[in-house]
Amino acid sequence: MANEAINLDNVLLRVRDLADKTGKDVSLHSWLPNDRRSFARRGPADYNYNGFRIYLERSLKISRVVGLATTIWHEPIRDEHDFWALLARIQSGSLELTDGSNVVRLQPIEPNPPARETPVADPPVDDNSTTKTTPSTGTHFDVESPNIIGSTPKAGGKKPGEESSKGSGEGSSLGSGEGSSKGSSKGSKDKSPSVIFLEDNEDTNILKDEEEDKSQLDNSASGTSTDLTADDNDAFMNYEQLDYDVHSAQQWNAVCTFFNCGRDVQRIRIPGLKMEPHNYQMYAIWWVLRQPTLGIAAAMLGDDTGLGKSGVALAVAVLHHQIQLAMREVEREWAGKGGDGPRKHLPPNAGEADEGNSICPNQERSQYGFQCPCVPTSLTRSVARIMAPSPCIFVAPANLLKPTWEKQLEQWIDFSEDSPSRDMRATFFHHQWLRQPNYHREEDVENTAVEPTVDGTGTKLVLQPSREKDSLASRYMIFVGSTTAYKLLDLYKTAGEVNNTQKNNTRKTNTQKRGAYRLAASFVFMDEIHNYAGSIRDIDTIPFKTVESLRQNAGPPVVPVGLSASFRTGGPRQWRAFFVHIFASNPHANRELLNLDTIEDLNHHEADFDFLVRRLNYADSHYDPAVKAAVESRRDKLLEFLRQTVPQILLARRKGKSFRGVPMGNAPREIIVEVLDMPAGRVRDAHKGLRSTVRTWIRARVEEAIKKWGDGGQVGPKPTFTAVEREVLEAASNSDLRSIKSYGIIIRAAVFPAIAWILEDETNNVNYKDILAGKVKTVANEVTTALEKRSQDANQVRIAVEQALKKSKFWKFRQELKESSPKYARLVQYIDHVISLNTTEWDESTGFPDPGPPPLDGSRARHILIYTDSQIASFLVFMLLYPDYHDRIEWVYIHSGISMERRTPMLERIEENLLPGAKNRIMITTFDLNATGLNLQRANYCIMMEIPKSMSAQSQAQGRIDRQGQASTAVVVQLVDDKNLSESLRRTRGGNRGKLGDSLAPDTSGLLDRIEDLEDDEAYDATHQDAESQENIENQEVAENQATIEIQDHDEDQAIVEDQEMTETQEVPGDEEMTEPSA
Repeated sequence: MANEAINLDNVLLRVRDLADKTGKDVSLHSWLPNDRRSFARRGPADYNYNGFRIYLERSLKISRVVGLATTIWHEPIRDEHDFWALLARIQSGSLELTDGSNVVRLQPIEPNPPARETPVADPPVDDNSTTKTTPSTGTHFDVESPNIIGSTPKAGGKKPGEESSKGSGEGSSLGSGEGSSKGSSKGSKDKSPSVIFLEDNEDTNILKDEEEDKSQLDNSASGTSTDLTADDNDAFMNYEQLDYDVHSAQQWNAVCTFFNCGRDVQRIRIPGLKMEPHNYQMYAIWWVLRQPTLGIAAAMLGDDTGLGKSGVALAVAVLHHQIQLAMREVEREWAGKGGDGPRKHLPPNAGEADEGNSICPNQERSQYGFQCPCVPTSLTRSVARIMAPSPCIFVAPANLLKPTWEKQLEQWIDFSEDSPSRDMRATFFHHQWLRQPNYHREEDVENTAVEPTVDGTGTKLVLQPSREKDSLASRYMIFVGSTTAYKLLDLYKTAGEVNNTQKNNTRKTNTQKRGAYRLAASFVFMDEIHNYAGSIRDIDTIPFKTVESLRQNAGPPVVPVGLSASFRTGGPRQWRAFFVHIFASNPHANRELLNLDTIEDLNHHEADFDFLVRRLNYADSHYDPAVKAAVESRRDKLLEFLRQTVPQILLARRKGKSFRGVPMGNAPREIIVEVLDMPAGRVRDAHKGLRSTVRTWIRARVEEAIKKWGDGGQVGPKPTFTAVEREVLEAASNSDLRSIKSYGIIIRAAVFPAIAWILEDETNNVNYKDILAGKVKTVANEVTTALEKRSQDANQVRIAVEQALKKSKFWKFRQELKESSPKYARLVQYIDHVISLNTTEWDESTGFPDPGPPPLDGSRARHILIYTDSQIASFLVFMLLYPDYHDRIEWVYIHSGISMERRTPMLERIEENLLPGAKNRIMITTFDLNATGLNLQRANYCIMMEIPKSMSAQSQAQGRIDRQGQASTAVVVQLVDDKNLSESLRRTRGGNRGKLGDSLAPDTSGLLDRIEDLEDDEAYDATHQDAESQENIENQEVAENQATIEIQDHDEDQAIVEDQEMTETQEVPGDEEMTEPSA
């Protein structure tokens, strides 16, 4: 007989190793992420399977590719979906546990594959700080392979668990599965590829934001990165000409009525603000405030980088508080508490139809910059009646709280004594402010807390803030990091007993104890929402779970407002959480306002969107007729949703486009693309060997897949090369354990191609681990420690830095690294040119782009931002530059080992005003660490040493300097090496995104073949040109598909930063220590 339903937190996992019969007891509760522990409703998917398998691999040496068997269920556990299915059966009581207890016995179903070196570490309690494996999506492409760990071997192939004497482990050659001769990759094309474990968790597919909720790791819909998906979505939006920046004359009239200004205004002074918002920002402020009055309790603000989204958010918070104050004044007068003087406002019974009741008698003397709420038809009246006088909460990645939001507060809000904002208070709930006066302390908690009351049904505790208090809680702006938002709620947690007067079946009164939070919120602004926004089938991130908790006890609505330039390209998957919140806040919003009957309608739109994004050129004659018909049937309904429903919650304007006849900001500067290919010789030969390994692996699977289709009775249309190749690559990308080391080397060698040769030649004594973040950070930490001792003698600093640099294994290869990198040579030319501008004027004869006027501080010193895609590339750039420029440049080298406290003042140095004669400053960092959300426009050169993972990442990096406030001319340079496979894939893919209407013929061969052929383009003669041109056309779509292989090597930066942030949050009172799971 099966058990009764079981609390999964009480389940004990007893794991035994087959090899030595050892075992461990692990509490399932240990694998519950911190953000899930504070919520009452938990399900199987809340438990972190990937973290559990990492722990087993490190503590019991049970490989993550080996399935687990259990005595209570006949199906093996091979991925998180199997694991969750088992937990679901246990939770429901349909499976009987061992000996009637809560013990689940597990053991490997087969021995381990060949072992790899993995350091044993304490197991994680907090998933936020450890899990970095790529989620499996449950969609598997099953192809046999003799060299994939755990696969079925062919004749002559090695069995799982059998070690090769010539594998490509540490110290072996890189060209093939059986190794190649030293210093050469010749012959590798004819050998089986070497497919091995990645050697550290940093190389698996992780979500990129340090504040990301790790539950999303187990719920990725496609296994593709957010950046790559954004590129595809952007292409679809452009193809269908979808814009979210349209406003009507009637709406603009309403904006001007709200602000009490003329219709031709370009900027407006708002009492309480220092900055004067542009007219397009005025519209955004009005739009956000209006949303809840329409019954739509959410907004997505997706304006381009540099159009002032943060300023709009702060202005909304200020005006929300001022509206509450103004309404309190009106209500007091209505209640006879306004004194004996003449009436200042319209009476409460003023009719809406009477034109005389459209202007407040006191409007001209009002201290506020908006229409008085005594006017019955005013937006201010609607906002005051619907929204409570509750704080605004700002959620942002912790690394943006100080350099961005604290700075924006200072720039935007006037806290002076004669300002209407004088009583407003901005507090930060983050350990960086623990000893600062604006830390969110106990007195702030009490000032903003609301005691819950029982609602009319007697079944629910609700919060009903009042305007009767002398000090309204709406004066608070509370800033919190996006991984610690739930900790803010813990400060307000209380318990209340609610008597349910409804009788149950036994005719007894049911008494329930329900927890409540004493914090009510009005607007919850979520900055850089693209990194943690959206839920996959209602599994939310930490910020949205926090909003859900706020909503459950809210009387007036809670309004989440997302801030991200990626909203337009995010698609329904990113928008989902906002729709879910709207439906939960207003059950009538779905049908009456959004034309959606149920959330299932949104699911259909999401599926249609993903389907159509991949088939932009469906009308082309080469497409299967069945595909064309499917596209047509799904397109019309989706477009109706995108054109009619989405604009009600999304506002997304682009830089340079006109608003009321005036451009919004300056159009983005054109990125200067310079192609600088690696030279011929041993370095390029090493890259040929690596490409051969990748190509052979992919093509073998393509051929096997086509054969499998034939052997299976040819069900369905015959697979084209394009379709099969895409499926193979996506299956490889979604694998959480396997990848090709060769491709990892190619990616990291995009700036310095010599890395491939250095690793290939065993006599160099440099291996794959030496180019990964862990090893790089060891030396980089010493470098920055020495570099940051600015008070020391400059010569002592130089000696200390160079002594640290010499500890790198790459120090002795400085000459080879320089000589084989045309990109580095070009970077040096730019640096020399920028230094020369300190004493000479620019003219066209320099051969460099016009940098515009010098900085406003009079120093003439211009700054450069240098971005790379990996830690090793950033380190090597610094290592080579420093000895030659140590005394002419002030350095800002930011790597993943730099803590948030140290990073903030380093970033601030880029923005400092300088005195005449000051040195130029150069920041060297990676895209993932510092290319998003920062204002760095004191610099006006941005040099991208390699193509980032997506065009959206490229735009983000450009936006650090190409934004409002740039006094000079932004010079944005993208360096490219077309002989590098990863760069060629990324560049081809990005180029295809700009050719949406082009005809795409069926594929006959892969892009890797094309690149391999182009490698020998010097040998082509005229007779080959036509064939090569046709092959390029045929392979455009393959380029897009194969770009997904880049997911295998998602940048190491964020893996380290995630650990940093979660470690740093330990200092916040109430944080839990990391401990080993115990029984």
